[in-house]
Amino acid sequence: WAPERRRTSDFEARPDIEFGYFLAKELGMTVDELTGRMSNAEFVEWMIYYGRRRQEAELAALDARTR
Repeated sequence: WAPERRRTSDFEARPDIEFGYFLAKELGMTVDELTGRMSNAEFVEWMIYYGRRRQEAELAALDARTR
């Protein structure tokens, strides 16, 4: 058995796939475990949560540079 390899373009075309790998790593799971245990609604909420945290960090960094 050999796992199917994802092309880098898959991540570029579907940021949700890349986020799935990020979130699985953060939670100490495989992507398969994550998708089996988490609803799509919760996954989307995690995407929003991390997106907002990233925005806040970017705005804080920008603010620090302009001071």
